Amino acid sequence: MNPAVAEALTAGSPRVNLVWVGLRDGDIVTGHLGAWQKVASSRTSPPSTSDPVSLPPPWKTPRPATSCGSPPTGSPGSGPGPTDRRQDSVPEDPVSEEVVLRQARDEEADILAGLWLRARAAAAPAIPPAVHSDVEVRAWFADVVLPTRKVWLAQDSDGAVLGLLVLDGAILDQLYVDPARTGRGIGSRLLDLARSRRPGGLSLWTFQANAGARRFYERHGLRPVAETGGDNEEGTPDVRYRWEP
Repeated sequence: MNPAVAEALTAGSPRVNLVWVGLRDGDIVTGHLGAWQKVASSRTSPPSTSDPVSLPPPWKTPRPATSCGSPPTGSPGSGPGPTDRRQDSVPEDPVSEEVVLRQARDEEADILAGLWLRARAAAAPAIPPAVHSDVEVRAWFADVVLPTRKVWLAQDSDGAVLGLLVLDGAILDQLYVDPARTGRGIGSRLLDLARSRRPGGLSLWTFQANAGARRFYERHGLRPVAETGGDNEEGTPDVRYRWEP
């Protein structure tokens, strides 16, 4: 990378590590602390020029339109499935680790659902327990998340899945790190990937009581822009965060 570009990208930022996206031998790659990491190969799946419009699950609570997109069109309570505002308490102190970021495959839905369930359980009591059963969550990943949204995962050299990222248009829908692998910078890299894929900005919801997640997002430049007293399935106060370049 041109040194002048690198200096411009890092100027004024409290983070000293640089994550970038580019091409190498036909692959989309990210760089982290000088290392090349493959995200998705153009040889195995054709790149799309834009994200498909994904319909929100029918169990999401309708909200007024915001700057990040249209409000959900479903009605609450009409079907089983998790809500989209439960961002985990992700790493505080990034540490370099050999981890590949790549797009998830449909057959990995059960693995990702298992990570989601472990992370939710480990985050208690900062966030309330899931209101849906494990079976419902696994079905939601298989039938809704993987088919209709953009999903990436973090994977180590042994093939273990360490984290997941779900983008639903300009909404960061899910960001979770395996509770056994936090503190290694995986959440930071997934968030950087999300911002690189949504350069015009993105938003997310998290619970107001999730202090670890809120510190993480604010440290990475996201700002709270709205709050509710519990406009979600869990009935727990939440906060909307927004990032803009």
